Amino acid sequence: MPSTTIYSLPYTSAASPADAPTDEAAMMNAVDTALAGLWVNKSADETITNNTIQNDDQLFVSVAANSQYKVEMFLIYQATATPLIKIGWTAPAGATFNWVANGLASSVTASSSGVILRAGQVLADNPVLGTFGSIGVSNIALPSGWLTTTTAGTLQFQWAQSVTNATGSVVKAGSKIWLRKVA
Repeated sequence: MPSTTIYSLPYTSAASPADAPTDEAAMMNAVDTALAGLWVNKSADETITNNTIQNDDQLFVSVAANSQYKVEMFLIYQATATPLIKIGWTAPAGATFNWVANGLASSVTASSSGVILRAGQVLADNPVLGTFGSIGVSNIALPSGWLTTTTAGTLQFQWAQSVTNATGSVVKAGSKIWLRKVA
């Protein structure tokens, strides 16, 4: 019988046979964990009534030094046409993050208007997203990008209104961030 190498997850060759799951369910759980990446799920709505960009209360994740991540987000938000919503990110010192907002253009105020795929965003950018124009109607954006780190720290989603308004803009529960470490 040929020799078999047993790999632990995530894919190192230093594993011993004792590291291998002993049943199919345990093996599938180990694979799912390794392949799923890092998920963050927002469990509660958050409302902001000012235009000062700030960290989201729940949408952040720790990242390792000298690593590369594919980042995807499913953003559910509500805003009126006057304040709209601006979004951005903060990351560890020395990190680069090239991303697109993949959301409604800031000129959108009705569901019949166009969509914008913002190309060329970097870590310091805070693009403004459009809205269908009323609180109670959810809008979706799909920000995504590539994060490269030199130091460990936190990738943090940030947002605010584009113009301060007493009618708060809301990032909804169910918004999610997914990071997949690729190098």
